[in-house]
Amino acid sequence: MGTDILTRFIHLSTKEQANMVANRYFSNESQIIVLLIRPDLPAVKWEPPVSPNKDFQEQETREAEKNKELFPHCYSAIDLLSDVEQVLTINKDGEFKI
Repeated sequence: MGTDILTRFIHLSTKEQANMVANRYFSNESQIIVLLIRPDLPAVKWEPPVSPNKDFQEQETREAEKNKELFPHCYSAIDLLSDVEQVLTINKDGEFKI
């Protein structure tokens, strides 16, 4: 699991944010793997969205400001053995439903 080179953190989502993120950024994929991460990781900061895709950045900033929405960003490595609670494989059926 790598860190976004431009932002220097791992982009995470809440359960409520996951469908939007999956369908916006992974719409060309037929299947995705979702990691359910421990919610108490100390390196997680709640911040306004930072899109890795410049085409979506302005739209996401407007939506987040309107909804007062913050996204979890992880500023350290995620240990797959101790930090991941569950691994899900999600198949696309029109759109992702997580």
